[in-house]
Amino acid sequence: MAARVQRKARKLQGRGNGPAGSIAPVSDGQILALLTEGHKAHLSGDVEFAEQRYRQVLSLRPDVADAYHLLGVIHLKRGEAEKAVELLARAIAIDPKPEQFHTNYGAALHHAGRSEEAIEVYRRAVARSPDSIDTYKNLSVLLNSQGKVEEAVEVLHEAARRNPGAARVHKLLGNLYLQHNNLEEAAESYRKCVEIDPSNDVMRSDFGYVLGKLGRHQEAVDVLMPAYQRGTELPDLCNNLGNSLRHLDRLDEAEEALSRAIELDPKRWQFESNIAGVYFQQGRVNKALETFERLYREHPDELTTMTDLAICYVRTGRAGQAIPMFKKVLEKRPDDVKAWNSLGVAYGALLYHKEAEDAYRMALKYAPKDFHANDNLAITLKALNKYDEANLAAHATLALPDYRPSRFLNTFQIFHNTCDYDGMRQLGDIEALCEQVAPLTLTGAIFDMMVHADTPESTRRLVALHRKWGMAIERQAAERPLPPLERRPPRRKLRIGFLSSDLRSHAVGRHLMPLLRNYDRDRLEIYGYTPWDYPNDPNQREIMRLVAAFRPLSNMRVREIAELIRRDEIDILFDFNGHTLGSKAEALAYRPAPIQISWLGYPFSSGLKDVDYFLLDDRICPSESGLMLEKPLLMPESWVAFAEYPDVPVADTLPVEVNGYITFGTLNNPYKYTPQTIAAWARVMKNVPKSRMIFVRPEVKSRVLCVNIAKEFRRHGVDPERLFFFDNQTQKVNFVDCYNQIDMTLDTFPVTGGTTTCDATWMGVPVVTRVGQAIHQRISYGILDRIGLGELCTWTIDEFVERASALAHSTDDLKFLRQNLRDSVQSSIFFDWPRHAQQFSDTMWSLAKQHGLV
Repeated sequence: MAARVQRKARKLQGRGNGPAGSIAPVSDGQILALLTEGHKAHLSGDVEFAEQRYRQVLSLRPDVADAYHLLGVIHLKRGEAEKAVELLARAIAIDPKPEQFHTNYGAALHHAGRSEEAIEVYRRAVARSPDSIDTYKNLSVLLNSQGKVEEAVEVLHEAARRNPGAARVHKLLGNLYLQHNNLEEAAESYRKCVEIDPSNDVMRSDFGYVLGKLGRHQEAVDVLMPAYQRGTELPDLCNNLGNSLRHLDRLDEAEEALSRAIELDPKRWQFESNIAGVYFQQGRVNKALETFERLYREHPDELTTMTDLAICYVRTGRAGQAIPMFKKVLEKRPDDVKAWNSLGVAYGALLYHKEAEDAYRMALKYAPKDFHANDNLAITLKALNKYDEANLAAHATLALPDYRPSRFLNTFQIFHNTCDYDGMRQLGDIEALCEQVAPLTLTGAIFDMMVHADTPESTRRLVALHRKWGMAIERQAAERPLPPLERRPPRRKLRIGFLSSDLRSHAVGRHLMPLLRNYDRDRLEIYGYTPWDYPNDPNQREIMRLVAAFRPLSNMRVREIAELIRRDEIDILFDFNGHTLGSKAEALAYRPAPIQISWLGYPFSSGLKDVDYFLLDDRICPSESGLMLEKPLLMPESWVAFAEYPDVPVADTLPVEVNGYITFGTLNNPYKYTPQTIAAWARVMKNVPKSRMIFVRPEVKSRVLCVNIAKEFRRHGVDPERLFFFDNQTQKVNFVDCYNQIDMTLDTFPVTGGTTTCDATWMGVPVVTRVGQAIHQRISYGILDRIGLGELCTWTIDEFVERASALAHSTDDLKFLRQNLRDSVQSSIFFDWPRHAQQFSDTMWSLAKQHGLV
């Protein structure tokens, strides 16, 4: 505007007298002075004075186009669009050349509701000034506002064709594409901007932002990092870089970039929200929670903050509190994919798997290619025992645009549990992939990783992986530690805490019953802690009667669990979960008890330095150092007692006597199967002509699972016709009765049977096992050797095949074991429940004395 007035001044200075018909002669200098004075007032905000001067100019000389134009601008800003149209039309009639006259005339027509006329004005302006970027911009903006998006885009493309080296045109085009969520086109436009003007940080920031929206985070980092490294002062660029680094799990770098964004613009609360997300991924959940809670107090109506806070609640054991928050977000924003996905996670944490499935499907309705929703749906289908659908969904995730190798965990679990070994090979080196994963996300799959720990070297690597998780948990606990434990005076009774999600009708709960019914109540008080309260579960009801106190932990944060245990003054705290479903082992990182022990439910090291011991016996104790972090605490005889069994009689005759062929069998969970296990089983079957093998599991409803097992046997020369699959649950057959159809059991390895080995021997069925050096490789050995079946414990695969083949050929031996094995089991320590309970009580009392607790 100022330049236009200056040009007008030069024009006036070049003229003589005023126009014919003027009221009184007036010099060009006077007109110039009035126009300049008015324009200065206009710029300073004194619109009333400016209007007086413009009108004074027109009263002296009615042909001054600038005066009409400037008056029109004043009326346009006042909202008097029709008056502005009239004045701007007169300005153009006097002088049609200035581009700005047409720009403001078009704006006035648009505000007057005469948009089609405005568009025509802009089109004529484009025709007059075909190289003017602003003219194209104005026409595009108006077309876009009228919903004529394709025409708006074409206008900017024409501007780009006429000005191919103008980065600004490509930025306008990128902005328009981004506005309409055409991300690929926006990215291409921004790419051209950066190519033309690589030093423009704003354009780099926009380009990186769109690449991040597309999930192309490595490309985004490549675009944004040069500006960041040269010390950009643009906070948005630092924020966009931090977000992409976060998606690539480069969390320390992400924290640094987001911290710089906050330094550059401390008022942008969104930056704080993003860095809290990094804290969350780092495992610093308490710090993330504090930040989100503060932001939520400051911005209670901000739905994204509400979602992030609710996600923190899920992670800290308060899924029940999070679900209403997600629902509130979705009421106002029903297409919020993140909220739907997070709602599914919350339902899953409470074991409401069907509700979780529904939530994930809603997320996919709005974003069919969203990786997290697809991935979570796949693992939820597995939890619902829809193994075939889960396997199909897992394969589909590998083709998603946002899949990358470090996101393999759920897919790995599904492939593993459906024996999809071809799919597992497709994932690559599992151990190497685990190194790329943020520690806290390992929990879901780390249990399945035990099947890869088949040598001392691979076991030590898995111990290190558990320790990586443990250090992340300890870092989180260190942010809000409990006060140091105070040494209390010795007392008459020890308080023992059992922390487990399995204090119910579960293998762990059943194996605890002999102890709970017989422990020394004069010396011990046992407290039960469980996150899952099942008041109708008969086992849980009995456990509640047998313990001194029973504490449901539902909807409690991990630290609150630790505080509760501390208030109960527990002396020795047991964790039975490790990395199994429902685990609250993280509470042990707060050191709620002076002595903390792993036992029973998870046959591997916890990974936490605050777990002092692992309760074992001499058979299952690792045979080499470095295969667990905890100190071994040995029971005098067995580390466990057998559970009570239903009254199912052992069949008088062997299956081979009825069928004419040996029937091998397994009731072990398919997650324990490996290609090496099946290869060994196949060798045994080839050594025993006409033999069959039966798999008794509810999972065999899955056609995918059965086909994959059959495929693996066929690879080793065993016809799938020799395999049988039986779902005892659907057929309503007691699982122990199924052993009457099996001549002998071939154990899994490296993760051996445990409860299944107990079950088989109770039913007179021998188990051939392969023993290794670590706990998970020795559970069957610890059972078989104590009931006189040490000769069935082998130490190599060749020995396993040889021993199993030899026993299969000895019907007399099988007959003898069928008739006498139950008596051997019943006369062992496993069924001498009072002795086992007394040994437990003595071991605890002795340990407490060492630590000065009694």
